[in-house]
Amino acid sequence: MRRIRQFGVALLGFAVFVTSAQLARAEGTGLPRLPEQDHAEWTAIGRLNIAGFRTRRACTGTLIAPLWVLTAAHCVRRPDGTTEPPGNVHFVAGWLRGDVLWHGRAAAVHTHPDAARGPSADVALIKLQSPAPAEILAPIPLGTLPVGDDRANAIIGYQSTRSAMLSAAFDCPATRTLDQMRVLDCPVTPGLSGSPVLSRTASGWRVTAVVSARIEQDGHAQAVVVAPGAWASGLVDGTP
Repeated sequence: MRRIRQFGVALLGFAVFVTSAQLARAEGTGLPRLPEQDHAEWTAIGRLNIAGFRTRRACTGTLIAPLWVLTAAHCVRRPDGTTEPPGNVHFVAGWLRGDVLWHGRAAAVHTHPDAARGPSADVALIKLQSPAPAEILAPIPLGTLPVGDDRANAIIGYQSTRSAMLSAAFDCPATRTLDQMRVLDCPVTPGLSGSPVLSRTASGWRVTAVVSARIEQDGHAQAVVVAPGAWASGLVDGTP
């Protein structure tokens, strides 16, 4: 998880943002473990591994279309603000205790045009070199983040304290909405950056946001999530 800059604190105006180092020291935090027998339902959610000459880190990404993986922009941005080259970005689907269902390599890395301006555009899309095989991987399509709807949302991803398997919570109600961001009442830890926020619809689960950061309010941890918006759906729909 990244540290939100001062403008993020001023924007939300009601919470303390927590750094990655503080999160790493926290005990008993994060999402519950997803039972192993349930992993087969969520193989579209994978580890996003970034490995360069001097870089090695991981986030979570979601296959939203055969050629596209959704994650957080800060997962694929270097400290100097540049975007990671595609050769450094790998999507590992169905990762469970060392077993891999499918490994996809990035052909291109796209960050939201306003990603450098603030957390409300902390969204990125990874275009894969080849489509994920339909016979083993079913993408979870994009959906619209409900407005004024207090129903629970789900967050599923690979947190660093349990990186060999998925962690999940299916009861993450929204507590506050601001622009493209929403605060959900579920704790998140490093590694869960880029994890999908899933909302159940009449047509099934839809990815409606990605995890960007964590905040503390009165000692209670909550997740800050960002809707992909029209930019993401337009890019995916424009795939040749």
